Amino acid sequence: MTGKNEMSQNAGWLYLVILILFFAGMILPRMFGAGGEDSLYLNLILSDGPLIICSLLFVILTHSGWKETFRFRKVKLPTLLLSILYILLWYPLIIALNALTMLVSKNAVLEASEGFLGIPYPILWIIAAVIAPLSEELTFRGAILSGLKSSGRIPAAILLQGLLFGILHLNLNQMVYAAAMGIAFGLLVETTGSIWTSFICHLTVNTVGTAALYLESSLLGGLEEALETAEAQTVSPGMFLGVACVMLLAACLTLPLSLLLLKALACLEGREEQLRRIRPGKQEDPEENKTRVVTLPVVLSLILGGIFIIIRTAVL
Repeated sequence: MTGKNEMSQNAGWLYLVILILFFAGMILPRMFGAGGEDSLYLNLILSDGPLIICSLLFVILTHSGWKETFRFRKVKLPTLLLSILYILLWYPLIIALNALTMLVSKNAVLEASEGFLGIPYPILWIIAAVIAPLSEELTFRGAILSGLKSSGRIPAAILLQGLLFGILHLNLNQMVYAAAMGIAFGLLVETTGSIWTSFICHLTVNTVGTAALYLESSLLGGLEEALETAEAQTVSPGMFLGVACVMLLAACLTLPLSLLLLKALACLEGREEQLRRIRPGKQEDPEENKTRVVTLPVVLSLILGGIFIIIRTAVL
């Protein structure tokens, strides 16, 4: 079994390798001129594939348990259903962050939609709402969070894995709200002890997103017309700010409710003690037993992630 400091550092190296492979998987389809369905399948192979493979290798090389690392814990059906409600309570904040970042960045999801909306929805749903969330949850709320929390700094580990999850999207727009989602998922997994709760939340978010794009395309009479309409409409910064302010006000109500729901989930699963350990300053481990959560590979990843975002924004 690997020591605490090594586990935390190994989680950082895991992310650094994944970040490099993910960036390569993003630019290779563009280099070979792949688009549409080909681009979607290449993305599945070059991005989601390495996530799963690297996470499996992490478990093997660190000699950590599969069940403990990937949080393969059964939960009650009401817990899964309440988990969906939990992520819906985070939606106002997610929408607000999306609107704020669109003041300085384009909507990355809308731009990417040109390449895959021609694909039958069932195929897109399986790839974008099932396979991608599963691989990302096993990697971030599984391997990476498990490694980082071995430092004994659970709140910091949750925040850091959320930030790393956001950076992996490699664009400013998605990075900010994806980081918030990553933190929400991390809190949920630590509370319930199960990867299935964050997976069902992630599946819900991606299902809503892909279904909304398809519905908008159908209502506007096809993808080409939808994109032309979007380009023709000029949305003022004031409108983005207005949406953000309204959603932030709503988030002031919904986020406290989500925390109350976490407490209910902990009671439902008999994990009140685990929830208590998430609260800063409420952990039992003495300070001398804790190790650094921000290690050298994490610092390198943050620097490299920033460089990749700049490259993608300026060149790609």
